[in-house]
Amino acid sequence: IVPSVSANLYAVLTNDAGSGQSFNSVQVKFYNGNPFTIGTQLGSNYTVNLPIGGSAIITNTLSLTNGVTNIFVYVDANNAIQEWNESNNIAGVNVSCPIFAPLLNASIPDQSTTNQTPFAFVFDAGTFRDTNGFALSYAASNVPPGMTFNSATRTFSGTPTNAGTFLVTVVASDGEVPPLLTSTTFTIDVAKATTSVALGSLSQNYNGTARVATATTTPPGLPVVITYDGSTVAPTNVGSYALVGTINDSNYVGAATDTLVVSPGAAIVQLSGLSQVYDGAGHVATAATTPSNLVVTLTYNGSSVAPTSANSYTVVGTVMDANWAGSSTNTLVVAKSAAAVALGGLSQ
Repeated sequence: IVPSVSANLYAVLTNDAGSGQSFNSVQVKFYNGNPFTIGTQLGSNYTVNLPIGGSAIITNTLSLTNGVTNIFVYVDANNAIQEWNESNNIAGVNVSCPIFAPLLNASIPDQSTTNQTPFAFVFDAGTFRDTNGFALSYAASNVPPGMTFNSATRTFSGTPTNAGTFLVTVVASDGEVPPLLTSTTFTIDVAKATTSVALGSLSQNYNGTARVATATTTPPGLPVVITYDGSTVAPTNVGSYALVGTINDSNYVGAATDTLVVSPGAAIVQLSGLSQVYDGAGHVATAATTPSNLVVTLTYNGSSVAPTSANSYTVVGTVMDANWAGSSTNTLVVAKSAAAVALGGLSQ
């Protein structure tokens, strides 16, 4: 498509009074270029009557294309009038056809969508206008990842894969060589996609190291920050801890809550000193633990008092610790001691 503008051209013809004669049906033509060389006629043939000392005005509305047009007016183009000089019957003027860049009629409204959600938007056909008659083409830059722009339909579409605010530039281009451009911007705000978090490893036993919960996300592998009673430091001791798992990702948002229960670790109790001989004192069993050095309480037939009498006693050793649990049961045997018997009255 070649751009053009409409131009009204006026030719004023005057018959000087000194000519002494009138001229009727004088033919007039308009040309683009010198008619004696490569000029091409513009519009139709015109005829005018020129009385002595009179004038005539010819108006020709022409469509002028891009660039400079050399307009010539050729009087008496058919040589019907005898003149002393036929070569001065043309007059020329350069007429410029102005070419303008496309005009921005209206702004493109800002848009919003959500990551991983299909989205489509068409900006209005009247957003840009070309005053020279060019068919406009369009281009767009900084389109959110996962989306494309179709110039023919002015459509942004697709499923965004990144969250964020994207300042999109749309450029309208005419058919001029080189083309004239006009641009505008608008934003596409892509919100984070909401997704799920599942907390795991919620029941653990104390072992002296940090008890760390786990988190599973959809899609898998998203980073999750877990807090334990508000702290990011995983606990080691026995107890119940309120968990909050929060996704920490630029494209997704989500959270979950649950409870981590840390139970006491299993300790081993080994009882010893279970075979003793009555000596009149309390007979105390001994206990060793794994891990070592744990506090153990001992009961003897249910009493915490060590027995003194010869007999058999059920011994229970129980770990007394905030983080460890364990016990052991065995039998303490206190044997009778050997007594000496001295016989007397043996000589009578």
